[in-house]
Parts: sequence; C-alpha cells; structure tokens
Amino acid sequence: MLIASIDIGTNTLLLLIGEVQADGSLSIVHDEHSIARLGEGVHASKCINEKAIERASHILHRYKLICDSYKVEKITIVATSAMRDADNAEYVCSILSSIIQTPISIISGKEEAYFSYVGSKETYDNPTIIDIGGGSTEIICMDNDHTIQSISLNIGAVRFTEKYFSTYPPSIDSIQEAIAEIKTSLSQFTISVHSPVIVVAGTPTTLACIDQGLDEYHRDKVHGYILTYDAISSITDMLCTSSYDSLFSIKGINPKRADILPAGSLLLKSLLSYFAIEHCIVSTKGLRYGVLYHSII
Repeated sequence: MLIASIDIGTNTLLLLIGEVQADGSLSIVHDEHSIARLGEGVHASKCINEKAIERASHILHRYKLICDSYKVEKITIVATSAMRDADNAEYVCSILSSIIQTPISIISGKEEAYFSYVGSKETYDNPTIIDIGGGSTEIICMDNDHTIQSISLNIGAVRFTEKYFSTYPPSIDSIQEAIAEIKTSLSQFTISVHSPVIVVAGTPTTLACIDQGLDEYHRDKVHGYILTYDAISSITDMLCTSSYDSLFSIKGINPKRADILPAGSLLLKSLLSYFAIEHCIVSTKGLRYGVLYHSII
C-alpha cells in the first residue's frame, strides 16, 4: 500500500510518498520539495494573496500527477503557520484541497511540533528538535516522564524577512531588533533544551550546503551533517552583510530561498546562542515524515 503526506508550509510545499510493508514498516519511495511562498505578505495583510495561491496550485497539480503515477491510496495533507494566520484560510483550503481531492487540516503549533519530533527523532536518544519554518519556529523535546514538551514561536524566516529585512544588507538596528524579538519570544516560555539538538527545515539544510562548499543540494551529504555554532555564526555574519544580488551567487543557496536565508540563519544562530548550544545535527526529514508515520498508526 502506498501512502503520501503533503506539508503546506509558509515557504515550502513538500510531498512524501511511502510504501507500507507487510510488517507495518514504512519505506520511502519519493520525496519532493517545492517553494510556493504561500505566506508571502501574510504577516502584514493577514491574507494569502492570489499569486501565492496560484503558485501553490501549480505545485499541487504536479503533486497530484505524481501521486496518481504511484497509485497512492491515501493522502494526508496538513497546513501550518501561514494558514493559521490567514483570514482567508478557509477559501484557500477549498481551492487547494479540490486539486488533490483530499481535505486539508490546519494544524496547531503544538501539533506541528509533535509531527516534527516524530519525523526527525530517528534513533537519537532523547533529542531536542528545532524546526525553523517560514512563519513559525518549534522547539521540541521529551521530559523525564517521556512526554513531549514543545513551544511554538511566531517567528520564522519569511515572517522575519518581511519584518526586518527590507534592505540588503539589513541595517544593524534591524538586526538588533530581530534578535531582541527572538529573546523576548523565548523568555515567555520555559523548556529544557539539551543535546543532541537536531535542526530541521530549509535554513539548516542550506547552511550545511554552504558550510561544505556544495554547488548544489545533496541529501546524503546534508542529512546528519554537524553544524557548529561558530560555523553558523560566521555564515550568518556573511549573509547579513551581503547585498541582495550577491546572495544569489553564494554556493549552495537555492535562488528561491536566497532572500529569506539571512533571516533564517539569524534565527538559528540566536536560538543556539540563547540556549548555549555549541553544535547541532542537520535533518532533512521533519513534519512530513511525522505525518506519514502517524498515518499508519
């Protein structure tokens, strides 16, 4: 039996297809990444715009063809921060769900954290998961009672880009304001962050590419890669002092992600600094894996 999960995020739109084996285990057969930037302008307007809907629709039409070609029997679709914030989310969901012919669940920040943890934990012993999305960031770990603890912060790479990165390079004042918001957001919560720390989503995977000097994304070289705080700090400083055009010439950066990477990198650097984390492990998995695993329970 073939099943699929689709993660409709603020920046990316992700498809994962797996085959359920006779023993109940899951074998991944297809993993697709696309950038729709659905959350473009949502922070200011509280509305998903028509161009963003058009981009997402185009991607979902392609995903439907892929699912049909694999003869997928069950599709689970979740939407996160942009849909949570948008006043027209019901309208957007009706359009997008009609393409895949499957209902879309707008999940809460806590649900998003749970799926990210399940999808990224693998065999690591009691890790902390940090998932930096376009609109929100989740920090998840397990306490001594084996209960998943999480916080969902309304800070993300797209949201921070629109709020603080109106120019490239951004002003020192803008950077300091962004860092201050991160610290204020974190100070409202209590969570015990401990090693190993696994970081998920496009920001850390891109930083792993840059740190290794990769010309393009290679999953096998990115998944499990250890990023040190010093490396992240150095790359962040470079990104935050780069002009808009020069961002697109840096090796390892997807051109569709270049404009939001300085903000995403600043987020990751600030989070690791706040919790005094010296290094983290990059994961190419995350939410879509958790949704797929959960759908066979």
